[in-house]
Amino acid sequence: MRIKLLVIAMLATACGQGPKAAVGAQQGVAELKYILVQEGITGLVAQVKKPTMSACITGITTAEKKDWDDKIKSIVIKWVDTMRPMTSDSLTSAVDVSLDNRGCDVDITVQEGVWANTEIGQRPTVNMGASGYMAGYNTMLHEFGHAFALGDTYQNGQSGNCQPGQPQAVMCNTSFDTPQGDDIKGIAKLFKEQFPDDKPGDPNAAAKYKLYAGLGKETSGAFDLKFALTGDAEKAGGKLEVCKDTLANCKAAAATWTEAAREGAKGDAVIFGLAAQTVAAGQMTIRYKFDQGAAYQAVELKPAT
Repeated sequence: MRIKLLVIAMLATACGQGPKAAVGAQQGVAELKYILVQEGITGLVAQVKKPTMSACITGITTAEKKDWDDKIKSIVIKWVDTMRPMTSDSLTSAVDVSLDNRGCDVDITVQEGVWANTEIGQRPTVNMGASGYMAGYNTMLHEFGHAFALGDTYQNGQSGNCQPGQPQAVMCNTSFDTPQGDDIKGIAKLFKEQFPDDKPGDPNAAAKYKLYAGLGKETSGAFDLKFALTGDAEKAGGKLEVCKDTLANCKAAAATWTEAAREGAKGDAVIFGLAAQTVAAGQMTIRYKFDQGAAYQAVELKPAT
């Protein structure tokens, strides 16, 4: 069985209806306002204990893939970040996006003129438009909320026009570019359903500054080092730097730092052309400098396969 859910429209036009009742209300727990797709369906929540989640995208060219890569990786990690405090287990920290259809955890299709929607089942399919609002970052964030098995909380096909009693959140309003409190309550319910024996982990696991790194494929003996930034690391004015050494050595006063160039969706950054011998050494540290201080992330580098 597959359930299709449509994205919020910017105008009050006709739109497919999501689930009719809040799960919390069905269970007599009035403070829970979120809406799930359907009891027993957990979507991508079931895949979050994989180190790397896979996504297959069709309908785009190789030249267009980079921009979609940026959005997909950033968005998946944002949803996974909401679950990190819910368990002591390691959750997904990387996303592999492929142009072939080889049985990925989630499929993304891109087609001009499509009204963005998501089909939920054993393997979610996110259908996006090729340009404009229906191809935008916030729209995809909402659609991936469906892929993680959250339902729509808006009404009358209008962004921000939440159903009675529903708070503003990604699943009601596409003006948000990060999951909100109501979205997280729904994810928590899904996580507990999928992993009933898990105990909460470190409450600081969803760190204020999250920096994830991965290597691109080799080109002429060099690699690009790409960072997906989440949380406050996206804010304007921050500087992301890389030091080619261990965390302890890089934090020393004499350390040498190289500033990364910003590119892509939501502040992702990249260091271009790392030599193969640098990658082989496998030691690198990321530093995100902001007004109040700095956040550090040690990186183990391995060539992409």
